[in-house]
Amino acid sequence: MAEGDVVAVLTRDHDKVEELFRHYDQTSSTTTKKQLAVDIILELLRHSAAEEKIVYPTARKIIPNGDEVIEKEIAQQAAAKRTMTALRATKPTDPDFDRLVHELLAMVGEHVWEQEEVWFPQLRQRMPADGLRELAEQVEAMHAASRVQPTAPPAPQPSPQPPGRLLLGAGITIVNRARHLLTALARVLNAVAGFVRRPAVGTCAA
Repeated sequence: MAEGDVVAVLTRDHDKVEELFRHYDQTSSTTTKKQLAVDIILELLRHSAAEEKIVYPTARKIIPNGDEVIEKEIAQQAAAKRTMTALRATKPTDPDFDRLVHELLAMVGEHVWEQEEVWFPQLRQRMPADGLRELAEQVEAMHAASRVQPTAPPAPQPSPQPPGRLLLGAGITIVNRARHLLTALARVLNAVAGFVRRPAVGTCAA
């Protein structure tokens, strides 16, 4: 059972990512920064996947100007994914690494403000409590599934999605790690396909 409604679940995601960014700014260790960047990207991938597959389709129908709001969200996420791709191709010792992390931070900050201050309250106001809880359960199930690692090495496959891993240990290339997470993410999406195919929950007027 989800703890709270979908707004609470997504807000906890925001808090977790913002805390990782704070830790990044508090360390001078290249190794630690590299690992924190990995963690940031993983959390953003989990969060954006759940939003795109579960939350956005419902929000389009419920919040005022839903199509316009969600199209803007999708465009922002696409920009963030391009920054993550650039971050993947940059070594942690390169000055551009810090720049890209902070560019990503600015994008996340805008995303968080627009959701928490603008349309999350609208979603709560216009959607029944049981519908909000149902979305929360679907998001948490998708999050849980995304933490299950694949048991076999992934086959190389091109994808427009952002990387899920940066360098993690000697001898492991950036590209191989990106492919690894993309395969894991594909398994996640298959695992929760039953959730995203479910009929939209009911709505009520403000």
